[in-house]
Amino acid sequence: MLVLDRYLAKEIFKLSLIVLLALVVVFSVFHFLEELDNNYPVTEKFRYILYSLPVFAGLISMLAVFIGSTVFIGQLNSRREMQVIFTSGVSYKVFIKKIGTVIFIVSILFSIFGEIFSPFFYEKSNQIKSIASGKPITNKVKNIWLSKDKIFIKIDSTIDGNKFNGVHIYEFNPENILSKYVTSNEAYLEDQSLKIPIANSLEIISDSGVSKQKHSMEKFNMILNTDQLQNLKNDLSSMNLIELIESAKFTNSYGLHSDDYIHEILSRITKPLIALGLFLIAMPMVVNFNRNVSIGNMVFISIAIALLFNLLVRIFGVYASNFGLNVYLTTLLPIALVYLVGFLNLNMLMKR
Repeated sequence: MLVLDRYLAKEIFKLSLIVLLALVVVFSVFHFLEELDNNYPVTEKFRYILYSLPVFAGLISMLAVFIGSTVFIGQLNSRREMQVIFTSGVSYKVFIKKIGTVIFIVSILFSIFGEIFSPFFYEKSNQIKSIASGKPITNKVKNIWLSKDKIFIKIDSTIDGNKFNGVHIYEFNPENILSKYVTSNEAYLEDQSLKIPIANSLEIISDSGVSKQKHSMEKFNMILNTDQLQNLKNDLSSMNLIELIESAKFTNSYGLHSDDYIHEILSRITKPLIALGLFLIAMPMVVNFNRNVSIGNMVFISIAIALLFNLLVRIFGVYASNFGLNVYLTTLLPIALVYLVGFLNLNMLMKR
């Protein structure tokens, strides 16, 4: 059994890596051809594509593991090695469990690689392209809303998460009635607290709406994390999993929309599950003792199933944006459907 385990792990990892490298080369060539239409030096285009290679690898790692594993099963079947495995006392159930375990582990390894390298190289490649094309990346964040403890803050823009332009603060009393409105052209952070040096403050001092306006120095003790504020400007692909989790917690604590962060987090951590689920669907199609199946057919089946899953995810995404569906539902339900179809297919395979 240990010999079989090592053999399965070695071959699936090797084929997945070969497929990953091949897909990265293909994607890079097509991406380079697209960049030829853009007006910046060819040498910078090569640098941009070179720094984008780890990004491509992270994006298609799930597909590479899926294709690599189906190709491996096709090779076992075409060389009649699968019959040898089954006649040696290994059952379908044990064999599928071993293959599934290897796929899951290899997918996790590829995902870890992506989390370590993809965010850095994504940001670096974009910087190369932006500078070469004369469009430097700005570090300004616009239109931020924060809310906590009956206080709502609107920030028109911020630079580096430390200096703010156009700050509007709405403070409500326990009865949810506006009690104070503070506005200022500028503000900054001091000891993680929002400080407004010159503010126009309007206080509501009676139920009849009579108000008194005064100029004063205002200092609020609302804690603002500068690093997390800075992350609000970042493309999700330039953030690692830890940064995404921290940003999701930050946006939730201040009443901001966090569905994009949650969706990205779920999409990344479920990659190994997706690769395994798609393989369960493909398993009955590639295990066929009656005829040899070519490697080309294996790749075609893998890509077709992956495209169908991607289409399913996009359909759920459209419904989520149009009807405001729960982000957990729209992200996890397609995976649940994949496993449902996969286990139904496995039942058919067991009855052969």
